[in-house]
Amino acid sequence: MTNYGADLLWVLIFASLGFSAFAVFLSISRHRRRHPPAVAHTAGEDVAAEAARKVIREFEKNGQSADAALVTWSPETLRKILADDLPDAQVIVVSNREPYIHNVKGDGVELLVPASGLVSALEPITRACAGTWIAYGGGTADRLTVDNHDRVQVPPGNPSYTLRRVWLTEEEHQGYYLG
Repeated sequence: MTNYGADLLWVLIFASLGFSAFAVFLSISRHRRRHPPAVAHTAGEDVAAEAARKVIREFEKNGQSADAALVTWSPETLRKILADDLPDAQVIVVSNREPYIHNVKGDGVELLVPASGLVSALEPITRACAGTWIAYGGGTADRLTVDNHDRVQVPPGNPSYTLRRVWLTEEEHQGYYLG
């Protein structure tokens, strides 16, 4: 290729890149004109107050008062909401933490309630809704306390939900918990 041919090729490449950049610029500017930002923030605008007004408008639009969001929660309230809004629903919790652990101690079985944020948060809900909690049975007496379907009714003394234990092989336990 001659020098003239090489120079012409570079001119065409740069011209092509320039036209492409110009086309992208035009496309972006047209899009911005057709689709202005949804919320124009002004100096001093209170975003939290606007969010609160939006929630109140949404409640009023749906025929509810703003006070409807202020529910006094109790086990009965939760049961009623589930029965009314989700009549065929079941509460099922699946976790690696179980809410009750049975361990062999001396000649008997000791019951432990683990200190766990997960258990503290979900156990009252599972109890109130007569749910099922599925978890790894890692206690030394967990297998001794279940029925033939690996279930135990809990809490002891006042059973209100089912704890369904699953068992891990030693290899699974090592891989998941230790490794």
